[in-house]
Amino acid sequence: LFVMKNSWWLTKVRRFFDLVLRKLERKSFPKYKANTVLITVAYQGIGRATTLLFAEKGYNLVLAARQIDRLEALAAEVRTLGCDAIAISTDVKDPEQVNTLTETALAHYGSIDVLINNAGVYLLGSVEDCDLSDWPPIIDTNLWGYIHTINALIPNFSISVKGQIVNVGS
Repeated sequence: LFVMKNSWWLTKVRRFFDLVLRKLERKSFPKYKANTVLITVAYQGIGRATTLLFAEKGYNLVLAARQIDRLEALAAEVRTLGCDAIAISTDVKDPEQVNTLTETALAHYGSIDVLINNAGVYLLGSVEDCDLSDWPPIIDTNLWGYIHTINALIPNFSISVKGQIVNVGS
């Protein structure tokens, strides 16, 4: 919630993804065709800002996160901008769910051209108060979640020869 209200932060996010979009449009994508972007944890913060930016540019969107109700609301908002969007409930820690995500997205759109790995969790508190058991969920999301999505999309990217991956760390 803080991220969405802080205009300085949103300005930085928009500038970064504007640069990403310019690179994508210059190098890879024909201007006449709407391409498909998969964004993990798309419903809030950086993910939401990124989703709306890609929607403004006319991209099809695959929105993934565990909270399907929030994803569906964002997908409906994207559709009002004239773009297609699908929402798929996915926990990136689970490789089977990620495979289902990519299979569903590929069945719907035929290809995924950009992956925005945005899922992430953090531990709030001092290091002294942390226990080793606190770390596996963080590593499973922040590391393995990214690896699962990349691994699931590599075959699609190899066929299309134009896949782009952006891993977000904030």
